[in-house]
Amino acid sequence: MGSGAAYGSSEPDAAQADEMFADAWAEMLRPEIQRKLSIWSNAGMLSGGVMGYILGNIPGAIGGALLGYKLGAIRDAKGKAVSEVFLRLNSQQRMEILRELAAKVFNAMN
Repeated sequence: MGSGAAYGSSEPDAAQADEMFADAWAEMLRPEIQRKLSIWSNAGMLSGGVMGYILGNIPGAIGGALLGYKLGAIRDAKGKAVSEVFLRLNSQQRMEILRELAAKVFNAMN
């Protein structure tokens, strides 16, 4: 008389439903989740780490690697130089980025 016995195996469970629709979801989301080569993010991380080490030893290397990775990821995603992407932003967006960057630099100095 249990509810599981009443329905038996004629109703699909959640795992079967996931399997049934997995292919449809995968096809619809393929452009969104398709992994791109991360050539520039890896190159940025390496070069940023080296420059950071030259400027500030181990802490500088860590900060430089993180910054280089982020900048390289922008290049990977947009296919353009970071400066080109920055210059294509509207003036309000550029001001906000520069304001946040200046705040981080000044906070790091204290």
